Amino acid sequence: MTDKEYICPKELTHDSFLLARRVYDSGFRPDFIIVLWRGGTPIGIIVQEFFKYKGVETYHSAIKVEAYTGIGKMSDVHVADLDWLLKRIGKEHSILLVDDIFDSGKTMEKVSGIMKGRCGDVKIATLYYKPEKNQTKITPDFFVRPTDKWIVFPHEVIDLTDEELKEKDPFVWKILKGNL
Repeated sequence: MTDKEYICPKELTHDSFLLARRVYDSGFRPDFIIVLWRGGTPIGIIVQEFFKYKGVETYHSAIKVEAYTGIGKMSDVHVADLDWLLKRIGKEHSILLVDDIFDSGKTMEKVSGIMKGRCGDVKIATLYYKPEKNQTKITPDFFVRPTDKWIVFPHEVIDLTDEELKEKDPFVWKILKGNL
């Protein structure tokens, strides 16, 4: 069985602000903050809020990227609906790509590969990094901490057993079962 680590909403929020601080302290000021839908979305919102609080205006949006079909199972990486972004970026722009976790690296490799050459600078920020799982030549420019565990985020219910769901959040488990 895969060793799982459950992240609570407060930890997700704190780690996201810490990630934003690390990017900001590096001196990098992105013109675009692009988050990978789904996992990167809550993190990207916080990163954008941090930058806005600091007076740094960015264009921010999400792009749909899929690769996982279940715990430890990957399919080909699919990136959808990039036309709107590719029409807006130029060599003078910098982009911060944000996701929840850098595992195999294949998702970020695909997205950053599309962006490189079209804009001035592309940086990768992720909460958690699995260096032992990385199957690419790229690494995140910014991350909060390395891990070797399967991270379960607050919103996730898929791929959890009933027992895991009940232990993770009894309230949500009751809602899912129709008992509330």
